[in-house]
Amino acid sequence: VRFRDRAGLVARSTAPSADNPPGGVVIPYHFETRPTRGATLRILKGDEVIQTVSDPPSNAGANHFVWNMRYPGAVVLPDAVFQGSAEGPLAAPGIYRVELATEGRTLSQSFQILRDPRIDYTDADLVAQFDFLIQVRDKLTETMELVARVRDMRTESEQLVSRAGGRQQLQDAMKALNDLLYPLEERLVQYRARANQDLIAQPTGVDSKLARLMTFASMADAPPTDGDRELFQRLVQIVQERTEALARIQEEEYAALVRMARLIGP
Repeated sequence: VRFRDRAGLVARSTAPSADNPPGGVVIPYHFETRPTRGATLRILKGDEVIQTVSDPPSNAGANHFVWNMRYPGAVVLPDAVFQGSAEGPLAAPGIYRVELATEGRTLSQSFQILRDPRIDYTDADLVAQFDFLIQVRDKLTETMELVARVRDMRTESEQLVSRAGGRQQLQDAMKALNDLLYPLEERLVQYRARANQDLIAQPTGVDSKLARLMTFASMADAPPTDGDRELFQRLVQIVQERTEALARIQEEEYAALVRMARLIGP
């Protein structure tokens, strides 16, 4: 059952009580002897692999693995500081499958995730929520990839200028390029931030807005609101505009710097 493990379901009492069950899908399995070549466990929805776990608990005898029912989160830059969470969404109600591969054999078992019986929304509503959150997650990953491209362009340009002897003409071209790249990057992420407190004094980027949108849109078992969808479309437009701007910079200012560096030479 798709219970939320942070939903405050545990009643506080001094009376003796049993432990709550693990927050997720419990997958039990048994080995007569410990696998000599390890094991691999996969969670799937149809043909889509949701999660792969190399070497889950593989002791002789009874073992179990608990899947928290979450899809992978957004792929973010290691130094990114943003508000909100990049955590992946909860799986929607439906049929899933687990596979355990070891010693040349693969065992498979299907299972079903059911919605919390206390909520009024339908399975279709929760599928709509999941689909929306996956879109937001992927757009956050795309935003981070775009920032990585900006930084790669800057690094490659600096290396070209250095190899060409750091001529003043090239340094001026490098400064002009950075005057375009830094404002573009700052609209996507707040590169000056080293901790969340820095975001109080510095404007947040698209990354924070997407991550906060994921947080708010996943707080309850409910489909996205019109406001959620409207905000997402605005953020999609911003990312698209910055993608096109970077392409223009690469074709014009960056290409001009590359040509200049080759002409001047080391």
